[in-house]
Amino acid sequence: IVKLNVKKIMNLLEYIEKNNVSRSAFALECKMSVSMLSRILNGSRSPSRQLMFRILKATKGKVKIDVFNR
Repeated sequence: IVKLNVKKIMNLLEYIEKNNVSRSAFALECKMSVSMLSRILNGSRSPSRQLMFRILKATKGKVKIDVFNR
């Protein structure tokens, strides 16, 4: 398991918070569980390549895929 550093986690968390999106709504839009989103945000999991692209699409490019480099 690869942990993400705090700066990388904050990019996605900042997007969610600044856009007043609930974690459950964001998870649903990205077709992942809320628990998976929580694991990504706390650094215990890295998103799959497919999920990275769904995050990119859901954030309209504001959270770049490269913030999740493994």
